Amino acid sequence: KSWGDGMKVGEGPGDPRSVTLDVLIVAFLLFLPAAHFLYQEKGECHFLNGTQQVRLLLRSFYNRQEIDYFDSDLGKYVAVTPLGQPDVDKWNRDEVYLQYWKAQVDSVCRHNYRLYSYKAPTVTISPTKMDPASPNTILLCTARGFYPLEIEVRWLKNGQLEEEGVAFGEELQNGDWTYQLQVILETQPQWGDVYTCQVEHASLEAPITVQWGKPLPSCPEKGERRFLDAAAFLPGNHFWTLCLRQKKMKSQLGFAD
Repeated sequence: KSWGDGMKVGEGPGDPRSVTLDVLIVAFLLFLPAAHFLYQEKGECHFLNGTQQVRLLLRSFYNRQEIDYFDSDLGKYVAVTPLGQPDVDKWNRDEVYLQYWKAQVDSVCRHNYRLYSYKAPTVTISPTKMDPASPNTILLCTARGFYPLEIEVRWLKNGQLEEEGVAFGEELQNGDWTYQLQVILETQPQWGDVYTCQVEHASLEAPITVQWGKPLPSCPEKGERRFLDAAAFLPGNHFWTLCLRQKKMKSQLGFAD
């Protein structure tokens, strides 16, 4: 459309008088009271049986009221209100334009379904100390790059669920449709404790488990008793001392060694 249509000033866009008139009208409009309106477009991909049946809806809204939409199942635009009817009539006469939106079923909907339908998280544990003088250690479990958003993260200590000292961060968007989440555990690790971050997600057949810490090795068997007794007296050999104490306690309680 041309602002000069019907004004009989100038002969067309190439005439300097038409350009001048356009500028004057635009300048005039800038000084009109501001009109409050909102125009929105929303694209929706609907899937049935994976990507076997895909429906694309491209919906237009004016002041929060839907005025028209494109429906890939129908292959055309549909007017919802009289305001959308002129555009719908124009778009439905443009076969190239309609073919463009029909092609988005494959190039956008099916493509993104394959790309982002399920993304498995990568899980890491990072230990840190907020206060060097504190006996507490902060264990940070981070799950990255997962989609969809729903995810479950648990902390386990020696195989048992930990609930005290656990804090959940907010799910953050990575900008590529995937998310990340951090879950903190504040604890006082003891020698031999093993901490596990367990993550469950729709993309996984089984939970991901990542461990931090080192389990105690098995104590020597009866045939190695002499080695155990001798090792218990080596400086700094706490593990062997602990094993010896365990065996003595079993003996006092009447358990077979």
